[in-house]
Amino acid sequence: MRFRAGIIALLVLPSPYAPAQIESSRFGLVAGRTYSYVGIAQWTDTTERARTAPLRWRMDIVQARSWHDVRGAVVRGWIQELAWYTPGQRPDFSILFEYRGRLYHIAAQDSVAAIDSLAAAIRDGVSAARRGELIVDSSLVVGETFGSDVDRGRTDGFYAWDVDSQAAAPRRLRWSPLAIEPTRWRIVYRTLADEQVIDFVPGVGVSRFTYVHHGTVAAVDVHLSTVTTVRSAHR
Repeated sequence: MRFRAGIIALLVLPSPYAPAQIESSRFGLVAGRTYSYVGIAQWTDTTERARTAPLRWRMDIVQARSWHDVRGAVVRGWIQELAWYTPGQRPDFSILFEYRGRLYHIAAQDSVAAIDSLAAAIRDGVSAARRGELIVDSSLVVGETFGSDVDRGRTDGFYAWDVDSQAAAPRRLRWSPLAIEPTRWRIVYRTLADEQVIDFVPGVGVSRFTYVHHGTVAAVDVHLSTVTTVRSAHR
């Protein structure tokens, strides 16, 4: 019922803000776009046995809006939800927003809360950036780190995003024409217990996601298979 109510709210949501009309976005924040990922998942079941199985995951950009220097989107199935994946896991709602060239993520309890967070982010990008999680910085340089703990003075390389490498973006995949730069950036977030790896292609978004826990078996490795866009989707 929450999902149905959220979709109804999306269709009737009054807004003073202009819908995002740009068909290209550095972070892929395009309304009606669906990302399909395929790969492998590992998890520990209730009997403490490690299991491995193929994984398919779908991420939807449900709605996208922009106002001045902020562009935001309600997303269902943000890729980082795959950390600690379990079979049958259902995608959650959250928001992604771009402010001053940076990509931020804010979790939400349900679709209605995501809509509210999107409206707040569009109204006040500064406040939203303070409470959001920085995912991709405005400029990427191999060897540099960014994130909240770095901003607080942490220097050991943990609990921050590290720009690990730069390479040529794939050219012959079905989603390759969406790329607005011929570059694939790899960024890594490490903690004492685990690490996440995101491959980011400007204009496309996340082309690969890897998660590994260093204790109890929990890991995923998925890559972007297809990107489709429903042109008639609400914007």
